[in-house]
Amino acid sequence: MGANYQKKFEKDYQALWDKLNSITAENKVIINKVKDQQTLQDKVDDVLTENKILISKVDKLTGEIKILKADNTKLQGEVSRLKNQINKDSSNSGKPPSSNGFKKAVQSNRKKSTKKQGGQKGYEGS
Repeated sequence: MGANYQKKFEKDYQALWDKLNSITAENKVIINKVKDQQTLQDKVDDVLTENKILISKVDKLTGEIKILKADNTKLQGEVSRLKNQINKDSSNSGKPPSSNGFKKAVQSNRKKSTKKQGGQKGYEGS
């Protein structure tokens, strides 16, 4: 009875040993999956943190854009006002002609004649 008991014990021991090795291999696979999931979770956390930073920057830039748009509108109004002021002279405002300043002289459309200047030959003036 001792030999049968010994063989059964060795058989059960081997079965348990094989089961332990199988479970150990499965545990290694599970541990690697958990590590992969943790790595992915760390990456997701990093992306979320970066996303929050980018949202903050976008909010800041949006505020700056609003300010710049308001400044641009104000400056466009001032440019328009100054253009109107520059374009005014005595003909389109109540300003006196002396305030018109210097303007470019209007060129004549007359063409130069080929004749000499002065009166006719032989005619003496009074």
